[in-house]
Amino acid sequence: MRGKGVGGGYAKRRYKPQPYASPVQTYSHIPQVVYGAPFPVYYPPPPRGSKDARKAQARRQDKNRGYRDIHTARKSARLTQSGFPIPKRRKGGRQSQAHRSMPMFAAPFPMMPMPMPMMYQPMLEEEEEEEDTDEMTREAFSHWRKHPLFAQDFTDWFIQDCIDTDILPDFLIDMLKVMKHMPYDHPLYLPSLYSCEDLLSDHVSELVVDIVREALAEAANDYMDEKRLEKDPLEDFLNDLIEDAVRLGVRETVRDTVVHMAEDYVEEEYATTIIHDLLDDHMDEIGEELLEDTIFDIMAEDFIEREVIASEIKEELQIVAKEVLDHYDSKVLKREFREVSQKATVKLADSFLMTYMMSVVSQQGKIWTEDDHYNRHLDDMIFNTSMLQMFSVRKQRDKTLDSKPLQKLHERVVSDVALDVFLQQLTRSLDEDLADVDEWERGVMDGAANPVPLLAVR
Repeated sequence: MRGKGVGGGYAKRRYKPQPYASPVQTYSHIPQVVYGAPFPVYYPPPPRGSKDARKAQARRQDKNRGYRDIHTARKSARLTQSGFPIPKRRKGGRQSQAHRSMPMFAAPFPMMPMPMPMMYQPMLEEEEEEEDTDEMTREAFSHWRKHPLFAQDFTDWFIQDCIDTDILPDFLIDMLKVMKHMPYDHPLYLPSLYSCEDLLSDHVSELVVDIVREALAEAANDYMDEKRLEKDPLEDFLNDLIEDAVRLGVRETVRDTVVHMAEDYVEEEYATTIIHDLLDDHMDEIGEELLEDTIFDIMAEDFIEREVIASEIKEELQIVAKEVLDHYDSKVLKREFREVSQKATVKLADSFLMTYMMSVVSQQGKIWTEDDHYNRHLDDMIFNTSMLQMFSVRKQRDKTLDSKPLQKLHERVVSDVALDVFLQQLTRSLDEDLADVDEWERGVMDGAANPVPLLAVR
């Protein structure tokens, strides 16, 4: 347990013994026990709206409950959830705090714990309850005397637990209630306020952590219960059935697949063997002829490359080289002409500006002279005459184009001339084709008369 001391530090964490969840006995050997249901059990899901009903019931509770009632209810719930049986409190007095918790793992060997006082459920008869209580008290006292170190640790833990769970919360609740009615000018108001702040800073954080942990544990348990109850036994049965069916089906499928693969492999090997045998026999038959044809092709290629292609390549190399050089020469000339034109443009602009400036100076600032006026009048007359001539020509052209007799005459003249030209071209191409055919026939006849002799292999 962690708490803040007076000096500002933290107290030493002490060992907190826990009660046994059930009676523990000592055995020379631990028997093997198997827990669990022998068959799946179906738990129906909770009804809809159960959580909402519980929340509504909690909201309908008495709103006048104070801090003391809430703390007492939470403490009793925590002790009940621990699984340790607590005897019922009799009406005549208060149950001893020693019966609420018992030490856990107090024996010298954790795996073989010493005999401890057993806790049993209280009987309905009052006499049996008193006898059980006395028996447990005697056993606890005897164990107390035999183990002084355990007694010291248990006493320290018990005192600290009583302070944390009973004394301090009740004291804080009383102080808060008193401070609500205490005037501000009371001499004990400030000391009480400081004491409350110290106690709250020391213990409220731990209480808040415990409350949050309990709330989270309850929410997690509810969620796990819902998930466990949502599981359907029929789904489990069907999953097992499907797994068995798939296992049997996979075995048969694998067997059939292996058989098919083996058959395909055998057929492929057999076909490959037959093809190799056929190819060997066929190659033995055509091997000599194929070798002679190959030698002739190699010799002919060598002759063509040496006697025909070499000369043609030399001629084409000269032409290609000349074209490349001309191309680069034209680029150089274009670049030089571009530079000359740029410089000439600059010079022409300079000369034009200089001429214009000299004319302005010579005219003594006059923009238009008499010669300029004469020239402009003459230009206007020439321009007007040209425009009239152009419009008249256009008008006559439109009349000519719209005349149907002229169109027919023009089409006839053009078609006759085009037909004559077309016939001349066809005649010329026919003569050339006949000459080519005659030359080809002569070459074929000459080749048949003088066959090419085989060249010797080097």
